Amino acid sequence: MVGFKSLKDILTRSIQRGSSPKAVSASVALGSVLGLFPIPGVATFLCIGAAIVLRLNHVVLQAVNYAVYPLQVGMLGVYYALGDLWFGPIGALQEMSRFTELLRQDLLTGLQSISHIALPVIGAWLLTGPLIGLVLYGMVRPALFKLMPEGILETETYRPTGRHQR
Repeated sequence: MVGFKSLKDILTRSIQRGSSPKAVSASVALGSVLGLFPIPGVATFLCIGAAIVLRLNHVVLQAVNYAVYPLQVGMLGVYYALGDLWFGPIGALQEMSRFTELLRQDLLTGLQSISHIALPVIGAWLLTGPLIGLVLYGMVRPALFKLMPEGILETETYRPTGRHQR
């Protein structure tokens, strides 16, 4: 699991190697939101896709994704409750015991039966995710500007010097 100190080190190294604080902040915010996806195991693939499509820092996205895993587990109940509230009762606990029995009998039927639970939960995540991402971006961005090397303005693109420069 990624601890706070190692996550801070990853963010600092990313900025020192030339990533802008805006890009790193976007990676942190998006990695957090994707890491909270309410179906365990899917967040990693969402982060990979986001890194490729949006050209964000993959290492930062995955590190944040791993760091928020305990929150993902804690937020499952919140997303189930919000899905129940916003999209109607889904009876998740009763359906989960029935779901495991259906999976044993027939995989396809089991997966179809879980979809009416998963869709409201994913809907709750989709409705809350953008707000969470915007708040995190606004909180993280000023802190990351403090990690910039001295003498570099916010509007400038930082390019490290040395033999690793492209």
